[in-house]
Amino acid sequence: MDHKRLEQGLESGNLREASLVISEASQHKDEEIVVLLIKHLRVTENKLLRNEIAIALKSH
Repeated sequence: MDHKRLEQGLESGNLREASLVISEASQHKDEEIVVLLIKHLRVTENKLLRNEIAIALKSH
C-alpha cells in the first residue's frame, strides 16, 4: 500500500476516493497505515469518513 496515496486520499475531501483507499489499506497489516488512519480519525470532521476509518481499523 502506497502511504502517500492513502494520505492524499484521506486529505482530498473526496469521499469516494477516500473510501477506496481506506478499503485497500484495510487489507494490509502495516503499522504505518494504522498510524495514518488514527491520525485522520482524530482530525476529520466528516462523519462518514470517520466511520470508514473506524471500520478499517477494526479489521486490524
